[in-house]
Amino acid sequence: MPAVITSSIKSKPKSHIARSANLRTRYRNSRLPIVVKWSLAIGMLITTVMGLLSWVLLTQQTHFFMQQTEAFGRILVEQLAHSASEPVMAEDHFTLTGLVNRQIENKQVVSALIRQGNTTLAKAGVVPPLLKQSQIIQSEAKQMIWAWRDSIGNERKAITFATPIQFMDVTPGYALITLDHDQLNQGLNEAIFILAYSTLGLMLLGVVMAYMLSRHLSRPIQELAQVSKNINRGESIKNIDHLRRDEIGSIITNFNLMVEGIREKTRVERALSRYASPHAAPRLLANLEQPANAGEQLFGSVLFCDIVGYTKLTEGMSPKIVAEMLNEYLGYIALAGHSCHGMVDKFIGDSVMIVFGAPESDKQHALHAIACGVMIQEIVKQVNQRRKHKNLQPLHFRIGINSGEMMAGNIGTPVRMQYTVVGDTVNLGARLCGIAPPGSILIGSNTAEQQNIAQKVILKQQPPRQVKGRNQPVTSYLVSHMKPAYQRQVQQAMAQLLSTQCA
Repeated sequence: MPAVITSSIKSKPKSHIARSANLRTRYRNSRLPIVVKWSLAIGMLITTVMGLLSWVLLTQQTHFFMQQTEAFGRILVEQLAHSASEPVMAEDHFTLTGLVNRQIENKQVVSALIRQGNTTLAKAGVVPPLLKQSQIIQSEAKQMIWAWRDSIGNERKAITFATPIQFMDVTPGYALITLDHDQLNQGLNEAIFILAYSTLGLMLLGVVMAYMLSRHLSRPIQELAQVSKNINRGESIKNIDHLRRDEIGSIITNFNLMVEGIREKTRVERALSRYASPHAAPRLLANLEQPANAGEQLFGSVLFCDIVGYTKLTEGMSPKIVAEMLNEYLGYIALAGHSCHGMVDKFIGDSVMIVFGAPESDKQHALHAIACGVMIQEIVKQVNQRRKHKNLQPLHFRIGINSGEMMAGNIGTPVRMQYTVVGDTVNLGARLCGIAPPGSILIGSNTAEQQNIAQKVILKQQPPRQVKGRNQPVTSYLVSHMKPAYQRQVQQAMAQLLSTQCA
């Protein structure tokens, strides 16, 4: 049984410690702003210190008041005893009566009394309930507190002091002085009132100063948090200005260096996105330590688009005019690829290679590739109309699309590399582009067999043809047009693209 009691006693402090630790953990993990947490912590510290200080001052003030009251009462009663010694021995009641009457002229004195044995020789004021000699002797050793009622009937407290009257070696009687305890307490109550309100005022001032101090200390941390949020949201970021040389200043300096590094990384990504696809640029930057990694095998679609008769068309043109012409058409083609979830893999002279389903997986890669081809041919028609009005030579494109397995990743050497896709599927897509009629879209059988293609696209099967690099003839399909519902979507997307580009 004792062992059980001991175990239960020991478990209580552990439980208390566990609860305290749990409260601290919940406080640290709460979503309160740091300025509120610091304000609460500093405010509680100030409040605790001020409370303890007030308690100490109040205790000292109360003890000092009791000492002063006792000293005052002892002085009065001893003066009365000294003055009454001879009249008591002479049984001069007239003089004794005058002595006690003079004592109650003091507003703090409730009564004055001279006793001889159990006989009262002189009295004035409210007589305390001391009837026996033993009670007087007890009051001599320790003052007695009792209650009385004033002239208007209010109950008040009184404190009685007693001392023996000495004449030579004789003790002929006792002198008693009763003081108004409530009136004496009035000074103490005023002191407590002033101390309490002063403490409360200082606490409030301390809380306000704690909040201001917390705001001042937490401002750099809040700025760091805000800049971090801006970085996560992709917003523009700027350095945090400071003139601090402490630990917080060191953190801000290092943070500014990190921000500058992020800016540099963003500039590199933007620059890289102009030479590689925006989809491929993050992959290249994320895989810098192993740039020659071939990547992953996936199932996607590839679109090749080139200009019909480009060599003959550009014969005699200046390089500047050729570049302006290519930039106009290829810019629209790139926008069409992006709007159809494609990645512009590369520009090869007058040709464009667009990949669907890489680097991000796309279950509708074949449909998106065909929609992109339809949009490109429609855009080319619109651009050709504008060029004819300007008496410029129109261009015509042929498009080849193929679907199947391909390898996607960073291909090249440590000196120069590119994120691209390779494989037989890609090669066949390029061959289909080469045999496609001008202004048409030719797709492979793998693309035609993909899900939802037959329900959304009107296809015309072509006779098997022999292509370079293939032992067997290849079956292909010409894209006539898309079903009306999907054709309208392509038209709307194309109109939006043209309006945005022209604006």
